[in-house]
Amino acid sequence: MDKPSALVTAAILMNVLGCASAPPSVPIASVSPAGSRVTEPSVQAQATVSPPRGPRDRPEWNQYFAQEQVTGTIALLDTQDGQLACSNVPLCEKATIPASTFKIAHSMIALETGVVDDAETVLPWDGRTYSVEAWNRNNTLRTAVQVSCLPCFQGIARKIGPERIKEWVKKLDYGNNDVSGAADLFWYARAHVDSCPEQCVQSL
Repeated sequence: MDKPSALVTAAILMNVLGCASAPPSVPIASVSPAGSRVTEPSVQAQATVSPPRGPRDRPEWNQYFAQEQVTGTIALLDTQDGQLACSNVPLCEKATIPASTFKIAHSMIALETGVVDDAETVLPWDGRTYSVEAWNRNNTLRTAVQVSCLPCFQGIARKIGPERIKEWVKKLDYGNNDVSGAADLFWYARAHVDSCPEQCVQSL
């Protein structure tokens, strides 16, 4: 396997320390047609992917982190044979805060609970000035993921509410399932929810 295509799959599964400062451009997954939104937790079709086996070491991928002068790991799951490959196996197995990678789960929960209708739902700017220029305007769910808009997802978290967040994080079996603390920042709090790429594979 060569360089992961645009690191799209890696963006879903990797835990990069400080990843919020360098947000990946990840397209939102397709959503259900209008009128078919699920508003309560439901059992989805069972995935055919085999449970991941012990990670295969792919140290050659570390060059992409070295180029950007950041620390992290890439975890890629081969959906044909269920084999997980990691650029740094110890980091792949180490739990840490999900930070910006939690936007994947957050988007899923927002869609399932009806807080947003689809990828084009407008998330209004709160009027505050942020250091990231792309945050200082209205975004959609799609663009909020692309620019890693923290205030957008904080607003989403407040609308979902702590009880529904807790319910869905447990349903997803996301990391240690600990969403205690501030309802709009728990995914950045080191004392609370954490996960590792292996767990993310199983959750997603």
